[in-house]
Amino acid sequence: MKIGVAMRRFSLAVILSAVLWAPAQASARGDLKAGYDAMLRHDYEKAVALLTSAIESGDLSHANLALAYHYRGAEYLKSDGAAPLSHGL
Repeated sequence: MKIGVAMRRFSLAVILSAVLWAPAQASARGDLKAGYDAMLRHDYEKAVALLTSAIESGDLSHANLALAYHYRGAEYLKSDGAAPLSHGL
């Protein structure tokens, strides 16, 4: 009986962790996509801000993190350095 209760608690903890982790990762990917969309609209400052947010979240995969840094660097150069950057660059 005690093993069953422990397994249910463990399962609940795993499910709860997954539920709480997913929105943060979705938010980082959302910022990456929104930053890319801002880039396409030539809204350099907004693109840099959104891409910085995605980078600083720590929730992007390595491939998406590389894209975010690449896009942010390109947009920063297009803005003539007018867009504020965090320490992440």
